[in-house]
Amino acid sequence: IYIHRLLGHQLGQYAIDRDLGVGANVPAHCTALGKVLLASLSNAERSELLASIELTRHGPSSITRKKELAAVLDRISARGVVVSDEELVAGSRSIAVLVPRPRSEHSLAIDVTVPFAAYTVNRLVKEIGPRVKRAARLISGE
Repeated sequence: IYIHRLLGHQLGQYAIDRDLGVGANVPAHCTALGKVLLASLSNAERSELLASIELTRHGPSSITRKKELAAVLDRISARGVVVSDEELVAGSRSIAVLVPRPRSEHSLAIDVTVPFAAYTVNRLVKEIGPRVKRAARLISGE
């Protein structure tokens, strides 16, 4: 569920923002934001959640097999960035990072979504990744 949302104004941005505002929710399995939050769960919580959800296709690259999603989540580092490449919406890429917080508090994450044509995955990771990480550290007070 989005608790805050800033919208960009680049060419093609409106189409990928999908008119989602505060309070909107999207399937976690096909967004960078959702995957970083799923990866932050304990193994027991993650297994329980994966057993109960249906993985439906939303974008051309959506993960639709639970075993594949579990493998992706296992590779996500608590301090690393997560990328979604046309998993929720055709023509969009996003990058997300977990906001450092005490284990006793709910997980938070931030993400940046860009039009497919604006950034390659490598450029997104190299140019936007460090900025998203820095923003997460500033939010957490680190």
